[in-house]
Amino acid sequence: MTPYLSFVVAARNDNYGGNFLHRMQVFVNALLSLWDKHGLNAELVIVEWNPPKDRSRLEDALAWPKCLKPGTVRIVEVPSDIHYRFPNSDRMPMFEYIAKNVGIRRAKGEYVLATNPDLLYSEALVRFLASRRLAKDCFYRIDRYDVVESVPLDLPPEEQLRFCGRHVIKVATIDGTVPIQKFPYRVRRLVHSLLSSPRKILVRAEKPSPSEPRLHTNASGDFFLMARQHWHEVRGYPELKSHSFIDGYACFLATALGLQQVVLKTPLRIYHQEHDRSEHTKRPLTNYQQYLEHGKRMLEPGRLEVLNGEDWGLGYEQLPECWIRP
Repeated sequence: MTPYLSFVVAARNDNYGGNFLHRMQVFVNALLSLWDKHGLNAELVIVEWNPPKDRSRLEDALAWPKCLKPGTVRIVEVPSDIHYRFPNSDRMPMFEYIAKNVGIRRAKGEYVLATNPDLLYSEALVRFLASRRLAKDCFYRIDRYDVVESVPLDLPPEEQLRFCGRHVIKVATIDGTVPIQKFPYRVRRLVHSLLSSPRKILVRAEKPSPSEPRLHTNASGDFFLMARQHWHEVRGYPELKSHSFIDGYACFLATALGLQQVVLKTPLRIYHQEHDRSEHTKRPLTNYQQYLEHGKRMLEPGRLEVLNGEDWGLGYEQLPECWIRP
């Protein structure tokens, strides 16, 4: 049966950000458990980019939960020899958005969600996705709630989510990132209480004007969802050989395509397990001003720019795949 939704993540077993396997194990356990609980017809596509030769492959490094159903999780490998064809490959062990394009191109779902392997999805969000209420003429974004404490692995997902709700330190919103930890304790308790309260589920944003786009580009690499056909129309993320701001291009491309932005709100939520980012300083950056100006130009009438060629997502490569078996 064709999945309704494909989750696409890029990863490698290199301890990125510290304690990486723990964070990814939390992600896998919670996601698959909540899929099973709420009947979400989905697949998880993991793109293992340039796997380190001295470490186990993710297939063996992760413990796969008993609720895993056949044909729902597969790993696509991008070998090291392909990685080293790219400029800056000596400075970037993984090209995250090219890797995501590999998964997006090979995804089978009616809708495709490009996301990251250190997140937890709220039950309300999984329930919403399982309800099949997505619209083809929209793309979907969401605020990201950052959690500073390590999420305990031995808790069931429902308790992990309650733990996350108590340990939020900042929220990446459409208006910028809002720190919570700087407020007095009583104020933080009130904020966490509000974050845990059922509120409006959907906010449909105004369609942005070319002169002043109001797009939720903040942390868009953690959650960007639209129909698979539209991902193929824009040919995925721009395949730049740099590190930053590439995720925001998806918002500009989808809007230029004529789709309407929908920002999902509380109680629909993603929690991000915080980690060290010091190695980002070694990677080549995308010029922010050029990215912003380019994005605004894309929103001018008739200016949809498809930035990748027909081989986007390593489309001409025969890449090894394996299905994870229960």
